Amino acid sequence: MTQKEIAEALGLSKTTVSRALSGKGRIGEETRNKILKYMKDYRAKEEGSFPTRLLGVALPADSNINTNHFFAECLYGVCEAAAYMNYNVLVMKVTEGDISEVINVVEGKKIDAVILTRTMENDRAMQYLEKAGFPIGLAGQCANEDVITVDIDNKGATEELLTMMIAKGFRRFALILEEINYVVNRSRYDGFMNALMKSGISEKKQYIYAGKVYDNVLEMVMSDILSNKTECIVCGDDELCVRIMSWLQGEGYRIPRDIAIVSLYNGSALNLMRPSVTAIDTSARSVGAELGKQVCHFLQGERYQKKTLLDYEILIRRSTDK
Repeated sequence: MTQKEIAEALGLSKTTVSRALSGKGRIGEETRNKILKYMKDYRAKEEGSFPTRLLGVALPADSNINTNHFFAECLYGVCEAAAYMNYNVLVMKVTEGDISEVINVVEGKKIDAVILTRTMENDRAMQYLEKAGFPIGLAGQCANEDVITVDIDNKGATEELLTMMIAKGFRRFALILEEINYVVNRSRYDGFMNALMKSGISEKKQYIYAGKVYDNVLEMVMSDILSNKTECIVCGDDELCVRIMSWLQGEGYRIPRDIAIVSLYNGSALNLMRPSVTAIDTSARSVGAELGKQVCHFLQGERYQKKTLLDYEILIRRSTDK
C-alpha cells in the first residue's frame, strides 16, 4: 500500500503520512498512532490474520494468586477494563528463568499486547518484548518511554510512612523485603533510605533483610531483629506481615507494646489481624483497570496516557501506637 492510498483512506495529507512513517517532522501523537494502527491492521489482513482483541497478562509463577492478593486484584482490574473495551484476556505464567509462554503467544500472533504485572532488574520478558517491538503494559515503572506504565509511588509512599514513624519516636527499624531485584522493592528500599537520611538517623543501626523468608529462615531473621533492639518492623507486603505478626504473638510478644509493625502494602490478608496494622493503602484493581484501559486505547489508535501514577493513603493503626 502506498502513502497516497493510506492518506486517502484516512482523509489525511500524503505529507502527514510520510512524517508518521519516517518519524521525522512535527505530527500529533494521536494522528501518528492512527496511521500506525491502520498500517498494522492492513499488514495483518494481507498476511491472513486479524487483530485478536486479546491481551496477554503475565503473572509471576512463583506467586500464589490465592494468597498474594495484589496480582489477583490487578488481574481482575485488567479483565474489567478489557471487557468494557471489548477485549479478552489470556493469562500467562512467567519466572525469572522461563518466559516461554510469552514467547509462544507473541510469535504465534495470538495476542495484541502483553501486560506485565511485575518486573525485575534486567527482566528477560521485558527485554524480549522490547526487542520484538511488541506493545507492552507494565504495572510498575521503567525507563523505556514506549512502555505504558501504571504504578503507585512506592518510593514516596515508603519515605512518607517511615518519616511518620520517626515522628512518633521510633529510631531502630527492621526492613524486610523478600526480593530486592524486584523493581517495586528497590523503590521501597530507596524510600526507606531517603527517610533515614533526611531525618539524620544512621542506617548502620537498622536491620535490613532482602531475601526469601522461608519457614526455616523466619526464626533466624526474627532472632536477629530482636537482638538488634528493633522498635518497628517494616514489612514489604501484607503476606509477610501476617507471618511475622503470627510468629511474634506465638512467642508471647505484644504488639505494639513490645515491638511495632507496619506493612508497605495493605492487602486483604491484614483484615483479620489484631491489632490493626499501619499500612500503605493502594488499589491493585485500579492499577490493573487503568493499565488495561490505556493499553486498549493504544491498540485502537486512540488517545492514551503513557505514564500514570495513582494515589495512595497511609493508614495509621494500632500496630504503631506509642
